[in-house]
Amino acid sequence: MHNASYRAALAATAGLAWLLGAAPVAAQAEVPVDELVVTARKREEVLRDVPLTINAYSEEFIARSGMNSIVDVAAFTPNFSFAQAFGRTFERPVIRGQSNILGTANAGVFIDGVFVSGSIATTDLQNLERVEVVKGPQAALFGRATFAGAINYVTRKPSFTPKGRISATLAEHGETHFSAYHTGPLIADKLAYYVGARDYDYDGEYRNLGPGGGTVGQEHSRSYNVRLRATPTEALSADLRVDYLEDDDGHTAYYLQRSARNNCFPVGVNLTFYCGEVIVPKTVLFNLDQLPDPGLRRETWRYALTLNWDVAEWALTSVTALSDSHEETQRDADGTELNIAGFLQNNEVDVHDRAQEVRLTSPEDRRLRGLVGTYYYHRKTQAVAGTLGPVTRTTTPPDEVTNTAIFGFLEFDLNDQLTATLEGRAARDELDNTGTSRSGVLSRSFVQSAEFKSFSPRATLRWRPSPDLTVYGTVAKGNKPGDFNAGLQAANIPDAERTRLADILTVKEEKAWNYEVGAKAALMDRRLNVEAAAFYIDWTNQQLTRTERVTNVAGVGQNVAVIVNAGQTEVKGVELQGSFRVNPVLTLSASYGLSDAKFVRYEDSRQLTLTGNASVKGNRTPRAPQHTASFTADAAFPVRDGFDFVVRGDAFYQSTRFAQAENQTETGASTKVNLRVGVRAPEWSIIAFVNNVTDDRTALDITRLTDPQNFRPAFSVALPRGRQGGVTLTREF
Repeated sequence: MHNASYRAALAATAGLAWLLGAAPVAAQAEVPVDELVVTARKREEVLRDVPLTINAYSEEFIARSGMNSIVDVAAFTPNFSFAQAFGRTFERPVIRGQSNILGTANAGVFIDGVFVSGSIATTDLQNLERVEVVKGPQAALFGRATFAGAINYVTRKPSFTPKGRISATLAEHGETHFSAYHTGPLIADKLAYYVGARDYDYDGEYRNLGPGGGTVGQEHSRSYNVRLRATPTEALSADLRVDYLEDDDGHTAYYLQRSARNNCFPVGVNLTFYCGEVIVPKTVLFNLDQLPDPGLRRETWRYALTLNWDVAEWALTSVTALSDSHEETQRDADGTELNIAGFLQNNEVDVHDRAQEVRLTSPEDRRLRGLVGTYYYHRKTQAVAGTLGPVTRTTTPPDEVTNTAIFGFLEFDLNDQLTATLEGRAARDELDNTGTSRSGVLSRSFVQSAEFKSFSPRATLRWRPSPDLTVYGTVAKGNKPGDFNAGLQAANIPDAERTRLADILTVKEEKAWNYEVGAKAALMDRRLNVEAAAFYIDWTNQQLTRTERVTNVAGVGQNVAVIVNAGQTEVKGVELQGSFRVNPVLTLSASYGLSDAKFVRYEDSRQLTLTGNASVKGNRTPRAPQHTASFTADAAFPVRDGFDFVVRGDAFYQSTRFAQAENQTETGASTKVNLRVGVRAPEWSIIAFVNNVTDDRTALDITRLTDPQNFRPAFSVALPRGRQGGVTLTREF
């Protein structure tokens, strides 16, 4: 089927070239570029008018491009990388080179402005109204966990006009994807509903040659969504959202890359470390027959209630949100077919989130306008880590985070063209990890608590000489709260070791000053949309990881992964993007992002071992591509009234990413091409597609580990998806 898919792709490409040559161009000026409305600043604004770098994707774009997850969103977005190194869990998005390895992610994910602490990779895009990726620190209005930016999913709201959609996708590697929604009134003009459902399966494509056989990388998700919108009066509205998500995935698709395969060190030196681009095999070796149910099982409930009350042209908004998640994972962590004691992992984690936001917004039509609000957030995490054969269980005490904040902004029109905005958030984070840790028969009591206070300001100046041009400059401060190195509190680590490592028991908060200038313009009767931005980030106390060797209570050495603060990092970059409606048939789009993120001051123990010099000055930040780019050609040829023949091609490029600060082990660059061809009518469509036409096999991500056989450095290589063909059928009513 691969060969057939490839021939179909070539035929589609040839057909596109022929059809473009025959495309009419007489009516070019009649098709304006659509004006997308976004809510990145807690109010509805035309994207072109917002003095921030925002990549926004409408419902139509999501459907036409075949987006299915946040991975696809990242592919279209310059300077945004999202790699699933551990399957659909422990997500670490990278925006503008501001990466991390352990700890809290540097970019936050939101649904309707509500922070999501768990996985977003399993959330369906097909039933969304819009996705917004906002670059730079967003603490002033979005809140914590937006150090590098924010990704906001905007759900489809209930409508008083009945409508719905059913979509089905069948593809290679056993992928099926069914989704449906319907919305309409329950009480005319007073109460509307929205119900949606999704079922997704993927059988994986990497064959396991170890005990237990089968394939790895399987994914299965089922979700149900309910929305209610009440408008009892013209001044009052209430929106209730309830989501249930269920995930049941197979073992993570990864490969253990040993250092001896491509050793940096010359023959005779008793050191090994893998250098260069990692290998991506077509098969894996896992000992799966020792795991009762390998992979991931997770259930998540999310609730949100939004109340809006208009009082004398002022808007009072309350957002109450709750989330509960239970997750279990079983994993062969040694990456081999051997049954090595302690590497068959069986972990559980429960996460409970509670949030409350209240804000008051002034009328929009005044020269001086603004917003003020308060925020409360509490998260409680309970984890149980264990191994199989022999069985050990380590129960950690609840890890609790409480965040309180006051935020707001003032915006003033200096004249008809110039507007100044001041935003800020004063926040306090309280971390509490107090209780008793247990490891086998050992236990110990401890107290860990910390408080971090911050003020995150942003100043913006916007110049709009015409409705079709916006020029802006911003200065903003980002702040990421500190953390604990909980692994050092294990019951089998003696107090003497904690005393020796006292400086890293608590991790300092990160800070970054961001400076940005940009412009957005609509040209040629709004057929051409262009955006450009340049930025500089001064980043201090970056939270990175290293392996700390400790001696446990049995006198045996063991490795513990810890978070440490780097000295200083600088990021310089640009972003360019544009969309051109060539004629009523063809639209071309392109984007390019440069993030030159380098260490200015940081000493790394691994670098000292490799080179004899601990400084990594001049090295790039880990897991962050320097270059990203995309190109799209989208054509719709009228066949007859109401019917279009559609052809679309998307190409994505991402430069190599390094595993760690020493910049020795890397993924290599990737280039992927997706093709789509089919027929679209007002109420239905049939689209055939081939994803990753060239079968690019670049590693998704790399994580440094320890080789379980010789305790030398090794790397976990997350395996990508290969070429895949399929078809999507959609019916709207």
